[in-house]
Amino acid sequence: MDVKKAAKSLQEKFQDAPWFRMVGKGEADGRESLFLYVKSTASVPTTLRTEGWEGFPVVVRRIGVARPAFGTELGRRRSKPA
Repeated sequence: MDVKKAAKSLQEKFQDAPWFRMVGKGEADGRESLFLYVKSTASVPTTLRTEGWEGFPVVVRRIGVARPAFGTELGRRRSKPA
């Protein structure tokens, strides 16, 4: 299985878990790896960290809620007062 298919499989397995945020793919320690972004690391099955997923290492990272770095006015044209 390639890393893209493994990432999709991991997401499909855990996407409904309350601690799940998203899955990414990349490189860690010189190996293709899966990155599992979660709300809380406490509920992540230990086997994901120790055994990986579909032959790929899994790196677990806690991530909060994504928020815009700038206000909603960024990118909007402001109309000039009449």
